Amino acid sequence: MQEREELLKWVQRWKSVELVMQKVKKSELPKTSTPQALLNLADAFESCRRNFSPRLYSGLIDQQKYFRKMLK
Repeated sequence: MQEREELLKWVQRWKSVELVMQKVKKSELPKTSTPQALLNLADAFESCRRNFSPRLYSGLIDQQKYFRKMLK
């Protein structure tokens, strides 16, 4: 039961930031320069590429299992 409670807390946290995210989407995203954002993130992407091997799976299957458990 503790796992279910943790999942419900996680869902609640995301619901609580929904309004904030909508405000960001309306105010900040239109001002964002995609080429500049890519330049800003280039070093981080390169670091990950060099230092970490790709995962064999994305975790999406695990996420779907958690969502199914929440429906029960």
